Amino acid sequence: LEIWAVSRAIQSKASLLPAMPDLATCSQQEWDDVFPGLRRPSEAPMDLAPIRKYEAATRKARASQHMPGCCSIAILGDQALQVGAFGRADLEHDLPMRTDSIVRLYCLTKPMVATALMILVERGCCKLDDEVSQYLPEFRDVKVCARRTNLRATPEDQRARQKLTLRRLLTHSSGLGYGPVLGMDPAGPEEEAYADIVRKCDGGQIKNLKELSRAIAALPLRFHPGEKYLYSYGLDIVGRVVEAISGKPLDRFLKAEIFDPLGMKDTGFSVPPGVAKKRLVALYATPENKEAMGAKADPAAVKHRSPLGTLVRVDGERPEQSAWVGGRSCPVLSGGGIMGQNRGGMISTLADQACFYLMLLRGGRLSQASRQILRPKTIEAMWGKDWLAQPSTVGRPCRDKGKLFGWHALGEIGIVKRPMRQHYPDFFELGEWGMAGAACTHVTVVPKRKLLCLWFTQTLEGWPGWKSPEQNLWTAAREVALASGPVEVIDSSTAREHAKKRAREAGAPTRSVKRRRTS
Repeated sequence: LEIWAVSRAIQSKASLLPAMPDLATCSQQEWDDVFPGLRRPSEAPMDLAPIRKYEAATRKARASQHMPGCCSIAILGDQALQVGAFGRADLEHDLPMRTDSIVRLYCLTKPMVATALMILVERGCCKLDDEVSQYLPEFRDVKVCARRTNLRATPEDQRARQKLTLRRLLTHSSGLGYGPVLGMDPAGPEEEAYADIVRKCDGGQIKNLKELSRAIAALPLRFHPGEKYLYSYGLDIVGRVVEAISGKPLDRFLKAEIFDPLGMKDTGFSVPPGVAKKRLVALYATPENKEAMGAKADPAAVKHRSPLGTLVRVDGERPEQSAWVGGRSCPVLSGGGIMGQNRGGMISTLADQACFYLMLLRGGRLSQASRQILRPKTIEAMWGKDWLAQPSTVGRPCRDKGKLFGWHALGEIGIVKRPMRQHYPDFFELGEWGMAGAACTHVTVVPKRKLLCLWFTQTLEGWPGWKSPEQNLWTAAREVALASGPVEVIDSSTAREHAKKRAREAGAPTRSVKRRRTS
């Protein structure tokens, strides 16, 4: 508890540093400080007509006082195609959405925790095909449930036929399942078996990752490791493995190894009350789902009749009451993105997340002046192909409701060539990969095109968060990318020089572009 309190104090102090600028209105110097070597949309040499149509449609859709706002960014090579925010971050308090508005990431927490493990793999601290029990002894004699309907351990449970490895945790092929969250009924015994863990996290009986790991290990696996894919608590256990190997709480490791080097000052597991009051985006769901998550019905609550359905505010009536605010946040640092009914996982901003994924696209380093987080070879191994098809994971392509899909260290990857008119989130382009959170926080990366798209809102209803094709950022960005041909790729060694060149062309004094202070 003492270590947890110290780590929270460090995180709160860091969060009180000046925020990222609003990318839509910031100065050129502020832009270059955040994104060295990246040109703004106003500097684009290509035709951005599809982007302008997207922005016009989104602006119109989000103009309603009853529709949650959104923010987005699209990057192609060294050129930003679009960046902006639309509508309101808080409908009840009439706060505008900005690119530095703070959102709950939910499952978009997973890629950062996976990257933390890959940092340790690259340093030789562990191997992907190591057994989990090598680092977490509670998994040493883990069994597999004898019958699918069993919810607890029985004498008939079987020994696992294959190894429960770190690689299988990353790809949700370990045999673990997930508990029922966000007010949903258990979708079969695979979820019902973990319902007690959800209740104990909400009730305070499970207070940290170590206790969570032991509670999960005490239950039999739902299937033999490597038998199939099932979305799971795998990344929560990965987070505990990171703690066990590094000797640091997960939040401190992430801060030191990823967030501080990239200047991600608004990313963590909680937000200070003063910051939340100004920048935490309100979260919305249907009245029925709010009650299902344990909140009492409030007849006086404002009901928003939106295209996404009837919405009410959840997670506190004011920002300071959020379950992600320091002093109220979940003590279990969920590497998977959710703990209990509606707690846990990280908060972040569009700007912070763009820095993280741009770092990966640039080969593990945001600029020459910043730290090398991962080597290019490691990143290619992380996202270059479908891990599920490898013998060390499942050994064959997997299907969901008849649709072929792939998975790697960071998320889902497209493994089928499809017509270019089909777009995310219904389909992934071949080689495109992505991840999304429950409140409609989306990211995709197309490595071969150097195309990155991020789109955030905060609603638990109306997946994916927009209604008409004109509001689909991916449709617009891909249309621009296909019309542009080969893109210029700015790696970390040349990003700073490009920023200097643009400063000279603009007549500004030539000086080194420095990263924002982060400590």
